[in-house]
Amino acid sequence: MEFVKLGGKISPHAENFPEFMRLRVIIVNPSNDEIEVCKRYFPENEVAYAIHTATCFKTNAILISDDGHFDLIRQSGLISDVSQM
Repeated sequence: MEFVKLGGKISPHAENFPEFMRLRVIIVNPSNDEIEVCKRYFPENEVAYAIHTATCFKTNAILISDDGHFDLIRQSGLISDVSQM
């Protein structure tokens, strides 16, 4: 809501940004099975990484990160290592 209130003050085009995003954002909920496949590659207390990864799998999105939390799943071959492409 802050962005909506301040949008016009930031830039003349910024006031249209919330509507632009509203029309394009799709809410995706990966299944429990998709999350479970990914969870085994992350520490038990880092479920958000597994959900993030499962969401990318579900939507065929590219997950770009240099975060070390993704090393195990990258090494497993489940996700591509773009640095090797």
